[in-house]
Amino acid sequence: MAPAPKTLLAVLYQHPKGSKHAGGRFWSLHDAERDARIRDWQRPPLSLIPLGAALVTVTEGEGLDLVERVRAATPEWQLDTPLKTTLEGGDG
Repeated sequence: MAPAPKTLLAVLYQHPKGSKHAGGRFWSLHDAERDARIRDWQRPPLSLIPLGAALVTVTEGEGLDLVERVRAATPEWQLDTPLKTTLEGGDG
């Protein structure tokens, strides 16, 4: 039996003025039914600003060519730096 597709809510957030990462943007995936982070992240101390959202459907084992295409097009320095900084507890 093939894995069932999972629908998620992708949200583009921006950090508010006056915060450590002011103006910074990032994508986050949430459960499309219920996810307390959507409410909590918009409250202090984070006060994140949602800028856009879309429902996306992911099926395990599908779309891996998309991952490979982006990985292959990404310069080596971008592959190393953000992951390394994040894993070391930095801001990356």
